[in-house]
Amino acid sequence: MEPLMSPDKRDALSVLAYLYIKYDCPHKAAKLLFALDSLDPALRWARHARCLALLRAGHYEETVAETRRILEHPLDHEGRFRMLQVLVKAYWKLGLRSEARACQRAVTTLHRK
Repeated sequence: MEPLMSPDKRDALSVLAYLYIKYDCPHKAAKLLFALDSLDPALRWARHARCLALLRAGHYEETVAETRRILEHPLDHEGRFRMLQVLVKAYWKLGLRSEARACQRAVTTLHRK
């Protein structure tokens, strides 16, 4: 099966997403990272970066929904750890302290392993 985009185009879009985040355009970065993930699901980092961009853009409910959707799928230890960290931050921003604490306990447990 032929990839939907060349590695050069993928890298260029990745750099553009980075620049959007760096220059405080998290809304644009989130859209671009969603497209990158859709075109190349092997780019697991794009999912994490998208959740961070949503968080930075102030879309806390969407961050929680997206992060929880990602956590439903198998992830390696580090991937699960990173996604749970994002979820903790989003819960805190939403004022959901008990959910944030429970999620933080899961992060702490994973960190000890």
